[in-house]
Amino acid sequence: MIMENELPQAYLDDAQYLANDFGQGQLSKSDYNKLDDTISELTDTQAIKFLELVRDGVVQTLEDHKKRCQNPTNCHQLKEGDKTINSLKKRINERKKYLPFISVPQAETPNHPPDHTTARQVLAMKFLLEYAKINVTNDKAAERFLHFLTGKSKENLYKLWRNPYNKDLFTAEVDDLRFIRKFFEELGATEVVKAINNEIDKP
Repeated sequence: MIMENELPQAYLDDAQYLANDFGQGQLSKSDYNKLDDTISELTDTQAIKFLELVRDGVVQTLEDHKKRCQNPTNCHQLKEGDKTINSLKKRINERKKYLPFISVPQAETPNHPPDHTTARQVLAMKFLLEYAKINVTNDKAAERFLHFLTGKSKENLYKLWRNPYNKDLFTAEVDDLRFIRKFFEELGATEVVKAINNEIDKP
């Protein structure tokens, strides 16, 4: 059984024939009309495959000709062949416009740099929520919100949210506070910067 977007053998034969014909450099408008008529019954995907086969065949025909050409610099066939290839490329690109857009799903965990640790992300969110005067009483809700923003492990997010200054969880060292401070400085969030500085200055 032929798949919807596979080319039937008859079209494969036609593509080979047209590639050889188009590679000779003697083309007219009727030749392109014939090409368009040939692919008129195909789906966009099939038409693109057909045109690519013709294009690749023309390229091969010209490469074979160039090997034995006496004057490749001024060869009419090679010059016309380049025009043919460009014309085929335009037809291919035009057809591609009608292909359905396919959304590629993103990986669950964003590709953060190594120094964008989970601990630092949680710590930054802590200061941000405090600045917004949001009193989070539901730790699980905070965990889900942080997972939504970071894509990191929910278990680690929950532990770090509940104990952001617990050094046993490798978090909230002075270096971490200084690291997140620069982002708030760049944002112009002076009140958050003050709060971070106060935390750094604590004995």
